Amino acid sequence: MSEVSRLIEPPEFKEEPEYEVSLVLPPHIDAVWAKVRVILEPAIERSYGRWNAHALRMACLSGQQQLWVVFDDQSEIVGAVTTEFIDYPARRILAVQFLGGKDLEKWISIISERVEPWAAQHGADGVEAVGREGFWKALSKQGWKKSFQVFEKRLT
Repeated sequence: MSEVSRLIEPPEFKEEPEYEVSLVLPPHIDAVWAKVRVILEPAIERSYGRWNAHALRMACLSGQQQLWVVFDDQSEIVGAVTTEFIDYPARRILAVQFLGGKDLEKWISIISERVEPWAAQHGADGVEAVGREGFWKALSKQGWKKSFQVFEKRLT
């Protein structure tokens, strides 16, 4: 080994964390809610008063919405998603209602792999989401397409 090579330490190799996605059944919502609430709060705030954390928790507890959590390889909750079945007159769709967390682009594909087959097993033939423009970059890589824009005008 040369003198120079002894002085140079090899760069530390850091592997990307692996992620797991779990559906949280209603009896277990409260066990994770404190952490999930913090993660979803920015998305709840972007509902502009349509939702609050208490109402979302109640929707998950009642089964109206489903809560999915993303764990990293240290068993830390790093992301959360809520979904809800929407029965339109001609189609059943699973709607992504709230989504939040860190490093979204690293785990969004895992959410798709887990949630989409589950939605199909429950009679849905598609998944929809309304979100801010920033999510488009990650979703477009997962085969999503833009269907329409949502416009809003407050009256008070």
